[in-house]
Amino acid sequence: MELSRRTALASPGVGALSTSLAATASAKPTPTAGLAAAVEALRVAMLAGDGKALRHLIHDRIDYMHSSGGTQTKANLLSDLDGKTFFADLQFVQPACEVIGRNGLVKMTVDQVKNLPDGKTRPSRLKVQQVWTRESDGWKLLSRSSVLISGGLQPACR
Repeated sequence: MELSRRTALASPGVGALSTSLAATASAKPTPTAGLAAAVEALRVAMLAGDGKALRHLIHDRIDYMHSSGGTQTKANLLSDLDGKTFFADLQFVQPACEVIGRNGLVKMTVDQVKNLPDGKTRPSRLKVQQVWTRESDGWKLLSRSSVLISGGLQPACR
């Protein structure tokens, strides 16, 4: 007996599966999903030099620590990134997000290629931890720290 699509969809198992998938698709996003979306929005904004998006995603009291130990404020960070192509490439590898009350903790590897003033680029790989806080208008990056992962890539120190 040949099984048509209509016959297959009429079977009880397929009907239950499609109902389950429809319920999952209409479910509200989890707090972790919202945090993950903010992390990706930050990556895209940093890569594009999108100052408007960065202003929205970065908390006014940010403490942005580099692998060199140097830190930046929101004004310093925006001065480096807003309207500029600071990064040739920026990848957040497997960000692990956890929501704890109104706070979010994100741990990930960052593969980046920075554009240098002389026209060259410098790749580096970092382990990064971010702390986010959930405010009425969305997630804001409150703190970031990083360490350089050795293994052939040059340091991303400032």
